[in-house]
Amino acid sequence: MSSNRSVIQLSNVQFGFKQSGFHMNDLNLKIDQGEFVGLVGESGSGKSTIGRLLAAIYNRKDAGSLNHLDGSLTCHLGNGELQGDIFDYSYNQLRDFRLKVQYLFQNHRAAVHSGMTVKQTMLEAVSLKYPNHDDSDKMEILCNMLDKVGLLEHSGSNQTESGILSNRSRDLSGGQIKRLALARTLVLEPDILIADEPLTGLDASRKGRVLEYITNIWSERKNTDNPLTVILISHDMGMVLRLCTRIVVLYGDLISKKATIVEDMGKTSYVNDRTNLHPYTRQLMFAMDYFKEGNQDTPEIFDANNDFNSRLGCIYGPMCPESNEKCITEEPILKNFSDKPDHLSACFIVNP
Repeated sequence: MSSNRSVIQLSNVQFGFKQSGFHMNDLNLKIDQGEFVGLVGESGSGKSTIGRLLAAIYNRKDAGSLNHLDGSLTCHLGNGELQGDIFDYSYNQLRDFRLKVQYLFQNHRAAVHSGMTVKQTMLEAVSLKYPNHDDSDKMEILCNMLDKVGLLEHSGSNQTESGILSNRSRDLSGGQIKRLALARTLVLEPDILIADEPLTGLDASRKGRVLEYITNIWSERKNTDNPLTVILISHDMGMVLRLCTRIVVLYGDLISKKATIVEDMGKTSYVNDRTNLHPYTRQLMFAMDYFKEGNQDTPEIFDANNDFNSRLGCIYGPMCPESNEKCITEEPILKNFSDKPDHLSACFIVNP
């Protein structure tokens, strides 16, 4: 049974990209074991960036496009707490870490080798997880997993080599590639699954099946000694509300090239009282309701507040209909409501 301990944590993280200038400051995020967390916001809000930080895809050994990376990433997995700051890990340490913390990329074709067959792709992952199993057992495991995500018409190790197992990844459709990437990820039985827009490229019927499988795996492990932690990255507030137990809302400003967490709701039920929601979260909820009602045209948005030219105050201030003088000159910090320790908001209006 899970003890609700912290499984992964970003502490005082500050970083920026060299080319774009996009940056995030004072980023703090703690996720407990077994949570199903939704990172939600518009494009450019930093959702995928936080996901890649949590997976240590951005790190100090392989800084790549990063201008700087300060702060720390710590993690507690099924076999105990990992030592030190994961951002400083060696390549070998990062390889072992990523077997337990799996990232399902939005660009699904980047997740698998285009020249490898489906069988080769899956066998590579199965062999990492079960190095001592014989070939027939490995084939049964990979076929069962492919069947679960809808890539085989039936399960078992008797799937003919002339079927999809012999197809190269480059010959698969976008939806098939997405399901192959999901199967490869889940067969490793990770402690943490970070799913970045997992429904991209899928038709309506497959979307439901993929979501059902992710939630089923999470539910199956929920009351075990090693529950699965899921971090779902999405722009779809409706889907996040349906699936997640906690919602973290991010906002990005294209002018200042900055993004940050504006709200962290430990319970999805907090959205029911919209008067206590961050104004940006309220706008996301409004847009969700607007399109749910069948509207096709773009909803009305608020004009920018010209008093925010300096960008010294609240990041959402230029678009906020409730902003005041304090919002212009001071930047709010993310803090909890006095009566709700698991509900945090960075807003002078709703959480002064």
